[in-house]
Amino acid sequence: FTAYAVLAFLPTLHERRPTFVGIALGIIAMGVCLEFGQRLSEGRFFEIGDMAANTGGVLTGLILGLPS
Repeated sequence: FTAYAVLAFLPTLHERRPTFVGIALGIIAMGVCLEFGQRLSEGRFFEIGDMAANTGGVLTGLILGLPS
């Protein structure tokens, strides 16, 4: 959660809105892909709850970084 929040927060500091929205969507896609990749490795588990937590982290980072 925290890593995804930081990854989404940092671009909001210096990028324009279309750019950081695109970056946020890319980070969410990365989290989903990593979760599906865990199905292929032993000792790791695929969980939809992890995808939801990662997405929540991205949304939190965006909300914290948006100018008020």
